[in-house]
Amino acid sequence: MIGVQKAIVRRCLGSTGKQITVAASVVAMSVLTACGSAGGEQAPAGPPTLANDAAWSEIQQKAREEGEVSLYFSLAGIDSVVEDFKAANPGINVNTTFAATGDLTSRLDQEMDANVQGADVVFHASPGWYADKFGADQLASLQISPQQQGEGWEERLAGNSFAEVFGYPYTLGYRTSQAAPQSLKQLLDDNPRARIGLVDPHASPAAANVYQVLRDTYGDEIMNQLAGADYKIEASNSTLAQSFAAGAFDYAYPSQSSTTKPLVDKGAPLAEVIPPEGIAGAYYNAAILRNSAHPNASQVFVNWLMSADGARSFVSHLAPATVPLQTEGAVPWGQVEAYDPADWTTEKWNDWIATNWSPLFH
Repeated sequence: MIGVQKAIVRRCLGSTGKQITVAASVVAMSVLTACGSAGGEQAPAGPPTLANDAAWSEIQQKAREEGEVSLYFSLAGIDSVVEDFKAANPGINVNTTFAATGDLTSRLDQEMDANVQGADVVFHASPGWYADKFGADQLASLQISPQQQGEGWEERLAGNSFAEVFGYPYTLGYRTSQAAPQSLKQLLDDNPRARIGLVDPHASPAAANVYQVLRDTYGDEIMNQLAGADYKIEASNSTLAQSFAAGAFDYAYPSQSSTTKPLVDKGAPLAEVIPPEGIAGAYYNAAILRNSAHPNASQVFVNWLMSADGARSFVSHLAPATVPLQTEGAVPWGQVEAYDPADWTTEKWNDWIATNWSPLFH
């Protein structure tokens, strides 16, 4: 999500077996360990392993005995996907911890350095973090089930034990009182003074990347066209969506379904289109930590996210979505140009704003 989210919510099992909700700061170690414990024996690290039928049956049996998975995630709206997993795998509960990607990876780094058993499975949008942890042997070897072997995951994983299972595109939002635009370029060509809300690229490098994808697609002129519109700068996707629903502007870019859809469900006269080209977005990976307290249930959960059922769940609950398996209603895999945190250093981000944004938007 574009913008900064500081709150972390931890939902963990209390002594009664019921879920309790605890607000946590990423810097408070006493809270960091509230639902975790010191790590014990670690699972094997390294490349994925092809599980045969007997080995996978044993993993499934042990998963039911473990009975739960602790999921740390940074994708708003994934709760419905988790519910689909639980319906397909009765007896395996999923306890969830949410934070924005940057906050979540900081927390994970702290817990992993202290060998705290907090997360079993991690799911966020920083590919560089996964590559670093895999290279440092801090991720468990992913056991690929016979079913997922048949879906081509051995080749898709390319020797890595983290699986890219979901992505989403940013969209162009519009008020339903207006005709649906085909693309941002078409909108600005036809209506140079369009009333449009824009997310400030100072919010995050991911926001800057959205505008860079526009420049890569249409050239520098698209930024001049945006600057010539009747624009309003918003600090984040959340404030963009709220102002959009309140009528502050007729169009919103980059819009994000996870922040817009709840307002539409409450009656806001908003809609969105996926641009035909220059689509920016984010991809999410899933992986299992080596010190997972529930290693077998975690293998079952990640394999389900990789499955056709998992793909259909993502598309059903988090549309517009892109998934690696061909799935009805999904944005074709690879069409979304992802933000790469390793590429967008702080220096590059600041230079990009100074060169491409500040001279045009005041």
